[in-house]
Amino acid sequence: MNDRNQYYVLRFRSDDDLHKKGDIQYVRDDVFFIGQTPECQMQLPPHPDFADTCYAVIVRNKQNGGWLIMRQETKADISVGGESLTIARNLMDGDILQFDGTIVRFNTQNGDAPVANHYVQSRPQWGMWVTLALIVIVLAGVLSFLYMERLKPMAVFKHEIQSICKVEVDTVMILSNAGDTLDIIPTDRSMVGTGFITEDGYFVTARHSVECWLAMEGELRPDPHDILSPLVRWAISAETDTTVRLISRVAITRYGESEKRYFCSDDFTVDKSRDALYDYGNATNSYIWRSVVSLFEKQDTELGDVAVMKWKYGNGTIRLCDSGQVLDIDEWLCCFGYPQTDYHTEASLSSVEGKVFQNPKTSADWYISDVGLDYGFSGGPVFLKVPGRPVAGIVSRSAGNRTLIVPISQVQYLMTECDKKSSGQRLRALRNKPDYE
Repeated sequence: MNDRNQYYVLRFRSDDDLHKKGDIQYVRDDVFFIGQTPECQMQLPPHPDFADTCYAVIVRNKQNGGWLIMRQETKADISVGGESLTIARNLMDGDILQFDGTIVRFNTQNGDAPVANHYVQSRPQWGMWVTLALIVIVLAGVLSFLYMERLKPMAVFKHEIQSICKVEVDTVMILSNAGDTLDIIPTDRSMVGTGFITEDGYFVTARHSVECWLAMEGELRPDPHDILSPLVRWAISAETDTTVRLISRVAITRYGESEKRYFCSDDFTVDKSRDALYDYGNATNSYIWRSVVSLFEKQDTELGDVAVMKWKYGNGTIRLCDSGQVLDIDEWLCCFGYPQTDYHTEASLSSVEGKVFQNPKTSADWYISDVGLDYGFSGGPVFLKVPGRPVAGIVSRSAGNRTLIVPISQVQYLMTECDKKSSGQRLRALRNKPDYE
């Protein structure tokens, strides 16, 4: 039975011909249409290509009680969290939805909606200007205070942040075992993560920030012929055809520098022993997908979401916790990364503070913080605010207001494996700028 006291709010983040930024729409319906047709509860401005159509529909997910958005118009520009909506996906609290030029934030609520399916205009009336001016002055003071507070971690960790880096994958090469190049795929510039250099000369990041196809599970379809991304199709082929390899080109930019250093994914040491292989598709079209995100059976796959390599450009400034240290609940954390938010992909280094929400049972378990992080924090260091300011883990992934963190014991294990790894033959050509750019 659906809980009728559960509803959601659409908060407009942009102006268009029908809405103003800050407008709110309360929605209690189990089926809610978005578009330009008369039956659409949320009306969108006319579009030259879509003058009278239904863009999408939000429905209640009967399996988990949450909400699901489904595309109705196949050619319209619809995205969720900056990723194009292909068919359907679950909505999470705080998701940003974009329908051409209209941008809204999706927020779940509990209780009785003030007015169902109507706008509550947040714009003040003329008689409220004096009150509004006073509110603005107070808010400006509060925001100024919060901004100064936000700068504190950058000052506290001013020595350590010199060794935090932006990680970008801009090219993936598809190779045969014979060394033949089967395809070259320039990737989306939004494929950004974070990494850092330790005081003993290792570079650490999230594995899915290097092997970017591991973070593209949203492209999977019951019918493999519906998969749009050629990179996902090649990743599937690599699981069934052992003669195919995927090699990414990784650009690393150190904080405060403009020079990029180029590496390939083969330069990194990873642990694939915890990977999960899932059989997707249907009875007639089955295919295998490799995952580093726990879905159902394996709950420890994120422990493999680490990539390490020896840094040949001098030691860093970041020290690690003792591998046997177990964190306590409510222990203070500070995460650093390069967030990719509101469709702006050139963000600078940022920090987010939080606490341990769920502590590990042992030093080899992942743990969870009580804050959500934006895209781009993956692989970033998670500091403790204790003497020496050591790193206790790296960011793996975030959902809602929770972030999963891989403990430093997994990083230290890979450092040992990295020392054993022979240098081998590197793909030198991949590090050079490709001719197509």
